[in-house]
Amino acid sequence: MTVVKIENVTRAYGKLTVLKDIILDIDDGEFVVLLGPSGCGKSTLLAAIAGLDQVQSGRILFDGQDVTALEPGDRGIGMVILRSLPDHDCAGEYVICIACNRRTAPGNG
Repeated sequence: MTVVKIENVTRAYGKLTVLKDIILDIDDGEFVVLLGPSGCGKSTLLAAIAGLDQVQSGRILFDGQDVTALEPGDRGIGMVILRSLPDHDCAGEYVICIACNRRTAPGNG
């Protein structure tokens, strides 16, 4: 598993600040779900963690390594956004999950 640390991450689109000085620690083995109303920054934060969106300031660390500037394919992370569930298809309800899975380097078995 991977320890994820978000340090003072900020992301804005023009004059609209979506994430402001976000701090989050996800310890090894923890399961995290982000819930909130539409437009509150859940997907933006997950996209930044996955490397699909750039942040203006702050750092994203995996196991103490700064991955903020790494390309998405070099981060060893996956992201799934579920906008509707077959058994719980209610408008406005979103479940967002993030799963970190450390890649095994060649030669490490």
